[in-house]
Amino acid sequence: WVRDHDELKNTLIVFFSDNGGATNNRSWNGPLSGAKGCLKEGGIRVPMIWSWPATIPEGKRYDSPASALDLLPTFMAAAHSNPLPLNAPRSYEDKRNRQRLIAQHGAYEGFNLLPYLKGKKTAPNRTLFWRLQGQVAILDGPDKLIRLSHRPAQYFKPTDDAAESNDLAPERSKRFSSLFQQLGEWESLLPTPPLWGSSPFWRGESAKTYDSSPPTEEPQ
Repeated sequence: WVRDHDELKNTLIVFFSDNGGATNNRSWNGPLSGAKGCLKEGGIRVPMIWSWPATIPEGKRYDSPASALDLLPTFMAAAHSNPLPLNAPRSYEDKRNRQRLIAQHGAYEGFNLLPYLKGKKTAPNRTLFWRLQGQVAILDGPDKLIRLSHRPAQYFKPTDDAAESNDLAPERSKRFSSLFQQLGEWESLLPTPPLWGSSPFWRGESAKTYDSSPPTEEPQ
């Protein structure tokens, strides 16, 4: 429709996935480890392609981490609009945690990516966090720590080790401890219990996925 009505150049289109491939349906995440439901790179690193010919330069490459959290702020900026107010928290504890979270990050943790996609600003330094079914992770610059309920935390540098096969925790204990503390401080601000993914069944499924999804050869 937008092409037929000559509106393609004025239309913002984003292609991305909410998670890595689920390996039970012949998806291939190599050379990454992990799959859908896992916080290793195979579960969370996905393509993201933006098209807005009238605004974003053709062929522009954005090499810094981006997140689905960035979609809302970017869309709101593109529409010259503001997000709707947040719903009220369920409990006093969650209300207090939200106030602390907003004080640190603002009401929404994502970035408006348009200035960076246009090349008008350098990419921001950012820290990303995840929590899913008994797993938590932090990506701070090039450093990533994953902590699971069923095994010790691990520390990787995905930019140099996409397969996350070299745990740096033993040799870089000071940085490991710093990431571990950052992750714990972030967790203390979250609703308790999680509103999504708190089922014991899925926690168990995620643990099995984590332990059984090494990098695989590309199918021929």
